[in-house]
Amino acid sequence: MTTQIPQSTVTVQTLAEWFNAKKELAALKSKEALLRSTIVKHFFPSLVEGTNKQFDAGLLGEGYRIVAKVPYTREVDPGILEALMPQLREKGINVNKLIRWKPELELKEYRKLTEEECKLFDQCLTIKEGSPQVAIEPKTSRDE
Repeated sequence: MTTQIPQSTVTVQTLAEWFNAKKELAALKSKEALLRSTIVKHFFPSLVEGTNKQFDAGLLGEGYRIVAKVPYTREVDPGILEALMPQLREKGINVNKLIRWKPELELKEYRKLTEEECKLFDQCLTIKEGSPQVAIEPKTSRDE
């Protein structure tokens, strides 16, 4: 399934507006991150994982609170997991309860399928088109 991009005339002005909007967005993201960090440090000197709540009627107004949600990402290192398996088993830790084994597409192999094989295998997949990323860059020697 592909998304149809509406046809319209692109001018130098269109490109300039997009380029400037992209620069402004990057600057705003940076400013927001800095302000968020300052606010979090003020209200939550000792952040904990999960939801942190703080009340300050003087800054926030009566009846308002500020909430900081602190997510943690925990990724399994397959090599270390494999190396620790004997110790984990010895301690009675059931790794199958701790680890979700999730099938993941190997794109390099998928691209080797014939059209017929691909049609069959695609029935196993949910395919979503992402948003195109665009950049204006200087030419390199490889472009010549």
